[in-house]
Amino acid sequence: MEKLKMHWPDRVDANIERIAELFPTRVTENRDESGEDARAAPA
Repeated sequence: MEKLKMHWPDRVDANIERIAELFPTRVTENRDESGEDARAAPA
């Protein structure tokens, strides 16, 4: 019997991109703890 993989793709980045398309003024760009550029959509 083959075991099923219980793993779903992380869709956060895709969701933030979609929010940026719909509401471009609501998405901010910051730097995360490691100094990388990061996008965020405030709650």
